[in-house]
Amino acid sequence: MSSAWIVVDSDEFRNLAAAEREAKTKGVRLAISNPCFEVWLIDHVSPCPETFTSTPQCEKRARDLGVLKSTDPNRSSASKFKSVNLEMIDGNKGQALTNAAKHNTDNKRRAREMNPDNVFAYQVWTDLPDLVYDVFGSGN
Repeated sequence: MSSAWIVVDSDEFRNLAAAEREAKTKGVRLAISNPCFEVWLIDHVSPCPETFTSTPQCEKRARDLGVLKSTDPNRSSASKFKSVNLEMIDGNKGQALTNAAKHNTDNKRRAREMNPDNVFAYQVWTDLPDLVYDVFGSGN
């Protein structure tokens, strides 16, 4: 049976180490995407570039790849709602896992596990592969 998960971004949340400790006491796993969830979306099409350490860079790349879209093009860019283009990611789980492995290095994993609050030590990163393996098994 799979675990319960909480998914967070490092750009929106702080005190990640405390959150992870609290989650463990509740029997919940914490999945961090650093800097943002769009890292995982990008991975469905191509590896998220190591240089994309800011949310605006990742959001732009995700939009350019077509995996992220604005729900209201008439709103100012700072206040646009966004949605995932499911057609672009459907069936690409295996590719996303392969691409995430390219930037989720062993050194970054150690940094992430030692101190989740030191987000600069493990950019670009996503724990979503761990969630996928937990929920779906092999991930394929």
